[in-house]
Amino acid sequence: MFPTDPKSRSDPLTDSSSGEKTRNCCPVCGRDCFKASALQKHLRIHSGERPFQCPTCRKSFVQLVHMTEHQRIHTGEKPFTCTICSKSFTFSSALRRHQRVHTDARPFQCSVCPKTFKQLCVLKNHQLTHTGVRYQCPLCSKSFSRALELTYHIDVHSDKNPYFCSICKKNLSGARIFRKHMRKHESDKPHMGAATMEAEVELAETV
Repeated sequence: MFPTDPKSRSDPLTDSSSGEKTRNCCPVCGRDCFKASALQKHLRIHSGERPFQCPTCRKSFVQLVHMTEHQRIHTGEKPFTCTICSKSFTFSSALRRHQRVHTDARPFQCSVCPKTFKQLCVLKNHQLTHTGVRYQCPLCSKSFSRALELTYHIDVHSDKNPYFCSICKKNLSGARIFRKHMRKHESDKPHMGAATMEAEVELAETV
């Protein structure tokens, strides 16, 4: 005979490890979050809540850490330094991209054409050009090989200008236009504050 005492059986609804997992599971997408605070942050993705606002430019963020990183654009702080050439960067992602200039390794090769890439994500984006799939703009005749490109393009049709250049105080209509605009500032770099310029260019590269 097996014991019938309820205390001797493990109930999945009350078991601590199973219960934690159930309580911290996103009710929208089913993602398992390792603790309640992580679930709370994750749910902002679905709700659109952005409770952390930059006191300088009023841009808002989902998480405090993202706002803290953003504020380096205004302060000129560059805590990430390349160990090879000692160049410093505002964002860790900018440092990682920079470090690739010190190596010629391109380990990711397209299976359709001879092109090679330093990053897997860039290879995946490139491979979309071989599929023939196009994302059509609903407002004009243009189409794009990547959904992200269409998203950038849609901004051209909008009256809103979410891409603001803090150097010349201009509002720009899309991510690509913003990056192109910032490269123009790069050529004018000797005539402006170097810290502000480099921080803005790094941000443009992440858009």
